[in-house]
Amino acid sequence: MTLNELILFYWTKHVQTHYVKNSKPSSEQEIIRPTLRVVREHDGMPSAADFGPVKLKAVRKVMIDRGWCRESINQRVNRIRRRFKWAVSEELIDESTWQSLSSVTALQKGRTHAKESIPVLPVEEETINTTLPHLPRVVADMVRIQLLRGVSTRRSLLHSAVRH
Repeated sequence: MTLNELILFYWTKHVQTHYVKNSKPSSEQEIIRPTLRVVREHDGMPSAADFGPVKLKAVRKVMIDRGWCRESINQRVNRIRRRFKWAVSEELIDESTWQSLSSVTALQKGRTHAKESIPVLPVEEETINTTLPHLPRVVADMVRIQLLRGVSTRRSLLHSAVRH
């Protein structure tokens, strides 16, 4: 099986059926798609069994060169590994291919050329108080509880509340 065939099979037989919420594609599909595209563009035709640690590192380097942040790259590399784990469970490739990919360690902060993500800064209490009346009651109560507990940083407090 070529790498392209494995990518297509993974997408149609697993991603499109597993990553669905309320009969609609979940956001995970939109994260997996560009990750698979990078692998396909970099090295799509050889045998899937030949995709080892060196090729995974080369794909990771493409992600760094594209300006993706370190945490995102690490998550995407894990998604690539998951694809190979799934392929093992479907008996499409030998287990040793997937196991060898686990030898590639995550990019470490301060030890890579990959950029760091922009930190999420604390939300001003005034902004929180202005937003509370517009939140669903349960979510607003959750925000209030966190404020009362004296959450040391209100990092992404409002951002997570707005998503609900």
